[in-house]
Amino acid sequence: MNPIAETQKPAKKRGLAIGLVAAVVILLPLAAFFYMSVLTPSISTKSYGPAKNAISFNSRNMPEPEVDNMAAGLAQIGFFDDKSQRSVFVRREGSTYVIAMAIADSAWTDADVVAGLNELRLDLQKLFPRNKIIFDLGATFNEVEKRLE
Repeated sequence: MNPIAETQKPAKKRGLAIGLVAAVVILLPLAAFFYMSVLTPSISTKSYGPAKNAISFNSRNMPEPEVDNMAAGLAQIGFFDDKSQRSVFVRREGSTYVIAMAIADSAWTDADVVAGLNELRLDLQKLFPRNKIIFDLGATFNEVEKRLE
């Protein structure tokens, strides 16, 4: 039995443990930074007009000038007006704009409501001829009960 070799084993284990702790201390903040800066959406909301119509959007997905153009289009077709406050969530999927609308429970099953919203979508489509316009309808922005494309 070599006494020197026996005393080196705990030192190797201690060195390995210190190395692992150092790696965690260094990598954990880097992973947290990556998650917060890249994977977590940065949701912003802009208001427009006297009624404070609002567009929520992921600023990493859509720059503000595009959001402003969308707001101008929604105002031009009469969806955003000065009388009633409306809110939408807009995101971009390639060259497609997806506009999520939270509407009254089950209104997406009312043929007249759907026809009216589809007419608005078609009017908006004329203003953005190079981009497909999709309306997602649901009780919340995250629940899609009906898609108009």
